Amino acid sequence: MVVASNLAPAAVAARLERLRALYQPLREAEARALMEERPSTDETFAQGVSRRLSELRALMELTRALHGARVNERTQVGADESK
Repeated sequence: MVVASNLAPAAVAARLERLRALYQPLREAEARALMEERPSTDETFAQGVSRRLSELRALMELTRALHGARVNERTQVGADESK
């Protein structure tokens, strides 16, 4: 997502006008169809939070592993160049 950095009132008004021009409201049938496409779940709020937290922890672990491999690769390249 790109966040606009120009917060001048005229710039904000121009962006809002652009959004108004692009907005197309859904008909009731279209909205109901979108709602039906969502998978229903018997998961409680606490279970959902726990599941998402586990997913986040797994992503963090993967990020650390990938970052560690990248740092080790750079260290190895630097050591090879100094020989």
